[in-house]
Amino acid sequence: MILETIFLTKVLGLYFLVAGLALIYNREKLIRIISLIDWHNSLLPFIVGVGNLFLGLIIVIGHYPTLINLIGWAMLLKAVLCLFNFNEIPYILKKYNHSSILIFHGILSLILGFILIFSGFFG
Repeated sequence: MILETIFLTKVLGLYFLVAGLALIYNREKLIRIISLIDWHNSLLPFIVGVGNLFLGLIIVIGHYPTLINLIGWAMLLKAVLCLFNFNEIPYILKKYNHSSILIFHGILSLILGFILIFSGFFG
C-alpha cells in the first residue's frame, strides 16, 4: 500500500474504534444530548455537513482503496443530507433515542475499526 493509504487506514481505524467504544459506553448520555439539541435552530447540521463534505472529498478524490473510498462516499452522502435536508435531521435522529440502535452503530464502528487497524498496522 502507498504510505498515505497506510496512514489514512490507521487513522480511520483508530477513529472508528474509539468512536464505537464511545457510542457503546456513553449511549445514555448521547441519547440525552441528542434530545436536548434544538436541531431546527442549530448550526450543528451545517457544520457537520461542511466537515463531512471536506473530508469525504479528500478521500474520494484521493483514489484510495475500496474500503476507504466507501467511507469517503458515505461521508459525502452524510454531507449532502446535512446540508440540503436541515428539516429532516430531527426526524432521523429520533431513531437514535433507543440505546439498541446506538449499540448497533457502535458495534459496526468497532468492526470497521478492527478491520482498518488490522489492515493498516499488520497488512
